[in-house]
Amino acid sequence: MSHPRILLHRNRTIRIDYPRLFRDGPAISYQEFLIRGFEVEEVVSVEVDRNAGSAVVHLHPRCEAATRVLARLAEKLRESRIRASALLRCPYFILQDKGGRIIYCKAPETVTGIRRLVYGGLGFMFFGLSIVGLAVPGVPTPPFVIVSSYFALRCLPRFNDRLLRSWLFGSILQDWHQHRALRRSTQKRLLIFTVILFSVTFGVIRPSASSLPIPLLLSLLSVGFVVWMPTVEDGQDLDELPHQEPMRLARAG
Repeated sequence: MSHPRILLHRNRTIRIDYPRLFRDGPAISYQEFLIRGFEVEEVVSVEVDRNAGSAVVHLHPRCEAATRVLARLAEKLRESRIRASALLRCPYFILQDKGGRIIYCKAPETVTGIRRLVYGGLGFMFFGLSIVGLAVPGVPTPPFVIVSSYFALRCLPRFNDRLLRSWLFGSILQDWHQHRALRRSTQKRLLIFTVILFSVTFGVIRPSASSLPIPLLLSLLSVGFVVWMPTVEDGQDLDELPHQEPMRLARAG
């Protein structure tokens, strides 16, 4: 395929079929595409299928129209080649690498010195609060575990990697880093879990009428947070752009 085939998802996703770059192209051009792509503010993650020679660019769910972001992405990719020194400072981390399918997510700047100690302490503190949220009805778990990952990603990458792969929090964090949103299935599981935990806890404890309003309010806030978070669904229709789209993805050889 000499020209890229570009398709737009209606849920702020851009798919680019271009084996010349993603499967057969040199490593420098491939890395240059990733770095230039993550320079676009709305780009959250890039999912590359090396076997198929395609990439799916996930945009922030609350960004402007995908066509406008695509135009800015094209402008970025038309810029001069990135210096070798810049290639060493990759603005992304690998969320998943399995069978030729690699998910790259935007990575924040790492911190050192005293900030590393502070960020590490905050990361563990919010992780502790997320554990409390699993046992105490009304304490919302998703925001605490997301904030914990926010700090851990900047100073404790191994700890963040464990969070991403944990059976308790993995689905929440993977959705967040890949989409800045929750999948509908993850959102439903969280809501069901909150309702069950609330029902079982208060069925056993049976609090008095005077002590009921506060935990009930916290539970409603927890449910409200999960419902308020952006959601993303798979399997939406694609709108194909013509092959003549004026977009030079990268120098693929």
